[in-house]
Amino acid sequence: DLPYIKTGEYRNALNSHAQIAIIALGTNDAKPQNRKFLSEFKQNYAAIIAELRENMPGIQIYCAIPLPSWQSSSQIDKETVKNKIVPLVKQVAKDNKCKTIDFFTPFQNKPELFPDGVHPNADGQVIMADAALKELLKK
Repeated sequence: DLPYIKTGEYRNALNSHAQIAIIALGTNDAKPQNRKFLSEFKQNYAAIIAELRENMPGIQIYCAIPLPSWQSSSQIDKETVKNKIVPLVKQVAKDNKCKTIDFFTPFQNKPELFPDGVHPNADGQVIMADAALKELLKK
C-alpha cells in the first residue's frame, strides 16, 4: 500500500549514520492488493540494501525473515508469507551478502502470540528481540 522508500522512516534511516540495519520487509506484500508486485520484490529490496550501503559504507545489514501470519487470504495471507515472501527474503539476503534474522521459525505453532493474526503481543516482541540479539551477537 505504501512503499517503504516513500516513508519518512526510510529517509531517517538513510540519514542515521547507523552501523547496523535490520530490514524487516515483506509481510505487507502478502496483502491482496500488493501480491501483484511480488515479481519486483527482490529488485526493490536489493535497491534498498544498495542505497543503505551507499549512504553508510561499512554498515552491517540483516534481512529479517518475516513473522508468520495467522490470517487467511483476507488480508496478509499466511501461505503467501510462508511460501513466497520467506524464500524471496532468503534469496535477497544471499544475493546481496547480507546476514539474516529468522523471525519466522520461533513463531511456528504460536498463533496465540498474535492477537490480530499479524502483530505479535508483548511476549512475542520479547521473542523477536531475543532472536535479533542472538544473531547480532554472533561472531
